[in-house]
Parts: sequence; structure tokens; C-alpha cells
Amino acid sequence: MSIPPSLYRVPFLLANLVAGHITTLPPNKDADQDERKKYEDGKKALEPLTVMQWLILPLIWAQLYTFQLSEMYITLAAAYPAVRYTTILNILLPTYNLMTPLSYRLRASPALIIGTCMCVSSCTLRLICYRTLGRQFTFELALKKDHKLITHGPYSVVRHPAYTGQVTFFSGLLLTEFGPGSWWSEAGMWSTTLGKVLGTVWVSTIAFVLYSLVSRVPKEDRVLQKEFGKKWEEWAKRTPYKLVPGVC
Repeated sequence: MSIPPSLYRVPFLLANLVAGHITTLPPNKDADQDERKKYEDGKKALEPLTVMQWLILPLIWAQLYTFQLSEMYITLAAAYPAVRYTTILNILLPTYNLMTPLSYRLRASPALIIGTCMCVSSCTLRLICYRTLGRQFTFELALKKDHKLITHGPYSVVRHPAYTGQVTFFSGLLLTEFGPGSWWSEAGMWSTTLGKVLGTVWVSTIAFVLYSLVSRVPKEDRVLQKEFGKKWEEWAKRTPYKLVPGVC
């Protein structure tokens, strides 16, 4: 018995969901106020991602699971008519009549494969960063007690590899979710009111997170340079690139 073409997408979708959960789950407890002080310059913390983390993380998780589980359901429904529930499909599709053409439009496209490779590789990089920094890795900008400057592992390649991983992950995820062969693309979800709202909120959330992460880089460098002085300057000479080797 042959496997319906759409089912080849399932392992990729599962991999993206697991990678997304790992890359957005803090590996340590939140930094306290004292640990964040050196990044605040004696003022109230205004760094947007830190201030809004209580809202942004649940929003990311809700949208990540909504998109991935919805795509998984549509993929299974395309292969197995028995799991097609009209009420659910009327929410997830512009029209129920699209279900039949989707059964051959949904596929493991190059966009899905490339995007998944980006998600999994960036998740792996994030895990290595978590392990390398240990207890010092927090989602907030902070200096822990007895903080040490870490210059080995991925931090010997670029100075902010965890940010590189996060940017790569979300770029890959958007490619899998909105690229050719996806539920969103093949069903024409951008043409629906619900699709426009959900899609815009999701893309805007990701854009905010990525902008906030990249904007942290110079601030983090300044504080680490001030804290570790010559040791940081020697590391910066050996590791001149912040995010991408040979580029920036």
C-alpha cells in the first residue's frame, strides 16, 4: 500500500514543533532584578523583550502550536477522509471544497525541507549554547553572580551564536509555514479575514522578537566589555563577528 504524498510532511512538521518548543523554552529560571542591574544603567529596565517576555513567550507558544498542529491536522485530513470534520475544516480552510485539491497539493516541498533543516540545525546550536553557558544563559540581559566570560565552543566562532540560532530558526519556520506546498500557501489563507489576522499577528510577533534580539547585540557587547575589560577585547579580536562568520 502506497503512502499518500502529503504524509511525507508529517515528520518535518513534528521536527519543527519540537525544535520550536526547545528554542523558545528558557533553559534556566528568570534572572532577578539584581542580576539585570548592569544592563539598566541605574534606570528602570526598558529593554523591550525583557519587559514583555511574560506576554511574548506565551504568545509565541500559542501561535507556534496553533500553526503546527493545524497544519498537521490538514495534512492528515488530506490523506484520510475519515478524520475530516466539517466544523474544524470550515475554520481552517476558506471553503471545505478545497479539501480534495489539497490532498495532492500538500507535499514535502523544497521550502519545507530547507526550512526544517534550518529549524533543526538552529535548535541544535541553541542547545549547544545552553550547555556552554550553563546557568549563565537567561532570556533576559543579565550578569549572574560570579559571571564568567565564555569564549569557547560556538562563542569562539561568533560572539552571539544563540541569537544567530534564534534568527535562523524563525526564518526557517516562516519558510515552512508560508512557503510553497504548505497549508497556508496552497489553501490561500491570506485571502481570508481570519488568515490575514492570524498571519499578520504571527509575522509581527516574530519580527518584533528578531528585531529585539539583534538590537541587544551592541548593548550586550558594551556591558561585557565594561565588565571584563581586556579579556573581552582580546576575545573580540579573535572573534570579530557578532552573528554570522565572515559577514557581521
